[in-house]
Amino acid sequence: MYETLMVILGISGVLNVILFFKIWGMTDNVDAIKTLLEDSRERKKNKTKTKFDVGDHVIAKSYNGVLEIIDIYDDGSYNCIDVKTNEIVGAYKENELTKKK
Repeated sequence: MYETLMVILGISGVLNVILFFKIWGMTDNVDAIKTLLEDSRERKKNKTKTKFDVGDHVIAKSYNGVLEIIDIYDDGSYNCIDVKTNEIVGAYKENELTKKK
């Protein structure tokens, strides 16, 4: 009986030590996540305002049809798809687009 209790306590002690180091290592992950979130907030603050948003329906001067904006690039151009066919049409500058009414 005494030997069984000692084996159980020994296993429990080893598992507690492993758990301690796992939690300690996890604190590094939390610090990395915190840094990523702070960087994301900083980028959102510094982001320039654009005339159109993702999901807006627009009309391009050089394209016959209605487009939907799916992405805004860092240089200010808008990646668009055709609303009817869902095919990528291309990237347009702000002055080439007008908002669909």
